[in-house]
Amino acid sequence: MVNIGRFPIGMRLDNGIPLTPKLLGYTHDSEGQLIINPEEAPTVKLCFFMYLYGYSTQQIADALIALGRKSYLGNIKWTAGGIVQILRNERHCGDVIAHKTWTPNFLTHRSVKNEGENFKKPKYIKRDHHESIISRDDFIAVQQLIAFSDRGRTGMLPQIHVVDKGALR
Repeated sequence: MVNIGRFPIGMRLDNGIPLTPKLLGYTHDSEGQLIINPEEAPTVKLCFFMYLYGYSTQQIADALIALGRKSYLGNIKWTAGGIVQILRNERHCGDVIAHKTWTPNFLTHRSVKNEGENFKKPKYIKRDHHESIISRDDFIAVQQLIAFSDRGRTGMLPQIHVVDKGALR
């Protein structure tokens, strides 16, 4: 039995037409393709570069509020969680990944990540789908910093301390 609700989405993805919902830094042209929004893109760049320079997500949120920067919904209220969502979104470096999550039970509407033991649906990955706001290198560096901070580390480099005893003193 074919799931009619999923079938059109699957056909779109199979034909290389991923779903690209509204995203800070981009708008859609008349054909539905993502194009850079020159008013919002500097906000995205600022988030990435501040994070790369060691600012926390809360400090970035506070800075965006102080600067009066607007979200894609037009709000000027920013949260640390919202900044993390911006930093983790691969579309800012020009890629699109579809089926990152899936819903195993339509009655509960609870979605689960599409990876590991729960891998049930194919992921659709399209590199360089649209023009990027952030370089792939900067995006990867931010992902590594986020992963390190999730494990309790504060940076990619080891802590530096003075050796006060021994031959290296």
